[in-house]
Amino acid sequence: MTGQSFSIRATDFTEAEVEQLVLFHLKKMYETSPADGVFAFGLEALREPDISGFAAWRGDELLGIGAFKSFDTYGEVKSMRTAPEAAGLGVGTAILAEIERNAHERGLSALKLETGPPPHFLAANRFYEKHGFTVCGPFGSYAENAHSVFYEKAL
Repeated sequence: MTGQSFSIRATDFTEAEVEQLVLFHLKKMYETSPADGVFAFGLEALREPDISGFAAWRGDELLGIGAFKSFDTYGEVKSMRTAPEAAGLGVGTAILAEIERNAHERGLSALKLETGPPPHFLAANRFYEKHGFTVCGPFGSYAENAHSVFYEKAL
């Protein structure tokens, strides 16, 4: 997919720039949530065969990443992160659209995700709600907890 000033391509999370953005993402998650409330994937988990990853690039500059893990009937959105210098360019929206397109093409009926609650995750909550996600209960192996908000969207 091509955006206005960047392109989205598949990633296997082995490019050095992508690795660094994943590590930055994990650092930010641990800065804002207790360790037992962080469900973000590390590099090893993102390289599993049931993960589909995407990266936004402007030339050789990495602007953002995102992925989804495939389950039988749904995909779980993981590791959505826009590089700080790319904020406001529509990178997250473009990556999420690519995730939705790929999940739909694979016959998945929904996307689900876990993120944190306000105030630290207010921007994420608003982002997903703006893109048609609605709050739902825990799914998969998640349990209800004070550090998570769960969302879903039918495809």
